[in-house]
Amino acid sequence: MAWVVCLLWRDLPMRYLLSFVLGLGLLAASAQRYYFENVSVTHGLPASKVYAVLQDSTGLVWLGTESGLASYDGVEVVAVPSNAGMAGGGIRSLFIDDQKRLWCGHLGGGVSVSEGRRFRSIKLGNEPLTADITAISQDASGAIWIGTFGEGVLRFSPGEAGASPTAERIEEAQGANAQITGV
Repeated sequence: MAWVVCLLWRDLPMRYLLSFVLGLGLLAASAQRYYFENVSVTHGLPASKVYAVLQDSTGLVWLGTESGLASYDGVEVVAVPSNAGMAGGGIRSLFIDDQKRLWCGHLGGGVSVSEGRRFRSIKLGNEPLTADITAISQDASGAIWIGTFGEGVLRFSPGEAGASPTAERIEEAQGANAQITGV
């Protein structure tokens, strides 16, 4: 078997051999290298269990953990303090809307939205949500869609300037499941 390979190799024109070697060299030269960095509680992350990761337009990476929110700029992890206006509970989902505001869906039903460097807790309707906020998205009209794991879907309309926001629950009878994992 080895003598067949040697004969074939010997009979190959030199131009094919040179093309093959150059092709291998180009493949090696165009290979990308990926670098991974492990960011953990020892670096300032609020908890080791991370539910959501999102990068904003400035390059800042937001991390939603079981104990709260943190930002990472590639060098330093900064935990968002609980007195920054956030709703209670860990962060289960993250979303950036068309106004570049960061929305946070919490474990246990809270929703927070950024206002500059601070956050405010959003009240959605008359009844408080107690299910995890698993998904947040925005439609073309600007309405925010919020998916929960146990209480279905809500459509939150921030309203015009000066108007109060409204929240509409989409029930199972209208085609929405009670347990939403993504929007």
